[in-house]
Amino acid sequence: MAKASGETVSEAIEAVADLRIDAFLINCCGANFATSALRILAGLTDCPIGAYANSADVIPAAPDAAVRDPEAAERQPLDEAGYAAAVERWLDLGARIVGG
Repeated sequence: MAKASGETVSEAIEAVADLRIDAFLINCCGANFATSALRILAGLTDCPIGAYANSADVIPAAPDAAVRDPEAAERQPLDEAGYAAAVERWLDLGARIVGG
């Protein structure tokens, strides 16, 4: 999974490997992208992980397509129950810090 600027979650973790990190958080993206990123992040660190996503799922043009311009992507808004369901998935993936 690549973010809009092109690096993957793994590459981002590598880029800060020499820093003292207290936690890794995914933010400012579709809730579905946060879920995908947390799946990857959980396998890359023993630090606490979490997410603070937008209240929508982002719909890529194709199932495996990268969203290069998140502002132009189609969105499916999430109501409170939908966002809570996303947070439950994050917690199941090991998230210890969540926001909304």
